Amino acid sequence: MNKLRLFLFPDTGIEEEACIRACVLELQKSFSIEEVRVGRREKGFFKKNKSSELSWIVSKDWQGALDYLAAFSAKSKIFVSVLSNQSRKLSLWETWYQSLHRVIPANIKLLAHSPLSYRFLKELAGMPDLQLEQLPFPVPTPSFGKKQSAFTVGAYGSFVPNNNLHFLLTVGHYLAKKDRTIQLKLWGQGPLSQHLVQLARDLGLEEQVHIIPSSSSSPPEFCDVSLYFPHRNDHFGSLLMAASVGAVPICGKIPGIERYVTDSVNGFVFDSEETRSIAELILSLKNHPYLCQQMGAQFKKDVFKNFSIERVSEQYLSLMNGNVYQIRNYIRHAI
Repeated sequence: MNKLRLFLFPDTGIEEEACIRACVLELQKSFSIEEVRVGRREKGFFKKNKSSELSWIVSKDWQGALDYLAAFSAKSKIFVSVLSNQSRKLSLWETWYQSLHRVIPANIKLLAHSPLSYRFLKELAGMPDLQLEQLPFPVPTPSFGKKQSAFTVGAYGSFVPNNNLHFLLTVGHYLAKKDRTIQLKLWGQGPLSQHLVQLARDLGLEEQVHIIPSSSSSPPEFCDVSLYFPHRNDHFGSLLMAASVGAVPICGKIPGIERYVTDSVNGFVFDSEETRSIAELILSLKNHPYLCQQMGAQFKKDVFKNFSIERVSEQYLSLMNGNVYQIRNYIRHAI
């Protein structure tokens, strides 16, 4: 059995790791997988270890991860998940410039998990087709916790400045004024978690809004409605978390959303400025529990049909076994 070494960096989000772990469940049927939680010992890994095993690197700062592991020294095949187009160390302009002018060795292949990441890497960074693949994330394994008694609106994400965190609290504030029984739960991790707790307290929402710092291994939590309004188009991991528990998605108008949500059929699509309309819709869903349950079930069914672990993992397995597997249909529909 071939070996696959999976490098998970500490900046990997909850929803990202949940999707990666879903892939691993299937891949381990064909690969012996060694999971590495990257720390100080792994700095310069590929300079010190001239192994021939396949490697998969998962980090929001994918360029920083390559440098940290000295991946340019490796001779073996390396797959790199591009979870963000922005580096922690570089500005967006510097990231683009470096991507454009830095020659990445042929043994390193970038995996884009969203339409915009793929277009960024292909059109702006000029990555050749042989070093770039677009692969959707699979639906994570759902948790089997009991439904909570309170009607719950949830959102997954990172507690960082470039996410729409204040938008979420604005929706929560409107809901609290109309119905004090609705709970808003934000799951994630990041430097702004305490800031959000204090902001909710200042708004008098500490009983309704719950900021829940969660570890990267936390399973998807149940909610009746899930808000998905990323500041930048990402990999739909948070939306897939919502599908895994059968929540009704209320989403922003971002490229590729139509592959997951059909407006007013299995979810809803809004502009992020429509805060009041979004909150009123949530109140309506709470007052019509059967409709809410049916739409959530339809969303779960539709997403599992197209992005189940078994279906998506076949694409990863084909790629990691060395086959050419461009997901043309996914790209064509998603962009």
